[in-house]
Amino acid sequence: MGKNITPRLLNFSPEGRLYQIEYALDAVKFGSNTIGIKNNSGALILTEKSKESNLTENNDVSKLIALNSFLGCGISGLTSDARFLIEKTFVYLENQYFIFNSLPSTENCVRKIRDLISFSSYGENQDFVTSRPFGIAFFGYWFRFIGN
Repeated sequence: MGKNITPRLLNFSPEGRLYQIEYALDAVKFGSNTIGIKNNSGALILTEKSKESNLTENNDVSKLIALNSFLGCGISGLTSDARFLIEKTFVYLENQYFIFNSLPSTENCVRKIRDLISFSSYGENQDFVTSRPFGIAFFGYWFRFIGN
């Protein structure tokens, strides 16, 4: 067991599975759908707009987020978890641009999101510690505008 995980945060079901992981998987299942289709001439990204709720303050919640001028991501699951991860990704992109005067590759940016989402990556290099896995599914995409 990792040194940053306390046993009281881990709840096991009678079948031996972690409840926190089961809840995160259910959150992704009940989230709205986001689909990406790629072919030789381009790509199509579709997302389902869920029914507006009277309980939300801002009904303009987008499931497709542009991270910068060429990189974006689609999300499904808990948008509060997604907002947290997207803020961390914005900071990563700004730091990379400030230090190297260039933006990181799409692969490095998606790898950074993967490392943030990873529930098992506890160690000295981790910026924060979570008590539960994120209930979010991401897919990253790279885009380029051609023409006008």
